[in-house]
Amino acid sequence: MTTLTIDVADLATVQASMKAAFSGVPQGCIYSFPSEEQLLTTLNANRWAILKALTGAGPLGVRALARRARCEGRAHGCPGTGQLRVDRQDQRGQVKPAA
Repeated sequence: MTTLTIDVADLATVQASMKAAFSGVPQGCIYSFPSEEQLLTTLNANRWAILKALTGAGPLGVRALARRARCEGRAHGCPGTGQLRVDRQDQRGQVKPAA
């Protein structure tokens, strides 16, 4: 299971982390935002619901993710909760990150 850490960090902190990673020091999966405002703009309530649905769930297909995020199970829209977009899936329907 992979853990994604979402944080707010300045450019110098991100650069230091990248330098350590290129030196062979494991950094884990980190997604950094330059400000709290940008984090909250990007991770709005609808996207946060999807992240909460994915937390600790293991591999999920699109329909299972939609059920957990309280969507109607359509891959491209979640009435009442915003949009659910899936960039890629493998042959078993598992959600894959965007290329």
